[in-house]
Amino acid sequence: MPQYVRGVVALAKGEPVTVETVVVPDPGPGEAVVKVQACGVCHTDLHYREGGAPYVDLLDRGEPIPSAIRRALSFGDPEDCAGLVVFLTSDAASQVTGQCIGVGGDRLSPPTHPAEIRSSFHDGGWDADTVAESWASGVGEHPETYGIPAPQLPATTQKATV
Repeated sequence: MPQYVRGVVALAKGEPVTVETVVVPDPGPGEAVVKVQACGVCHTDLHYREGGAPYVDLLDRGEPIPSAIRRALSFGDPEDCAGLVVFLTSDAASQVTGQCIGVGGDRLSPPTHPAEIRSSFHDGGWDADTVAESWASGVGEHPETYGIPAPQLPATTQKATV
């Protein structure tokens, strides 16, 4: 059954944004629906709204984004987030909780203000394995948690068998 959610959308180039009801279809084979609690507006969203960046046109035509743009501007496509989502559901991310993680284009980074504390790059974007490798080898070495960390369970209750 499709879900109905509220989204902030611009219905045309240069138009003001409005809050609209958006239909989220059921996931197909190999797909998942991710519940997002909050999402900010970034420069990529503004480029789409204004229609003024040449690399937005590349995405619209299904062409790859040049690696210089993917790295320097962290600009990519929505699929760039998929590897991070799969990683976060894996055993390799079992200790990741309350961490803000940014992914865009070829950049993976746990951001902090006023600047990122660590970044890692991977040509062509991220899949779950490359996120796990980068996380274990430095990017996630010293996480900064936000919010309330999840409680640690006794070792005997951490893995339940069904």
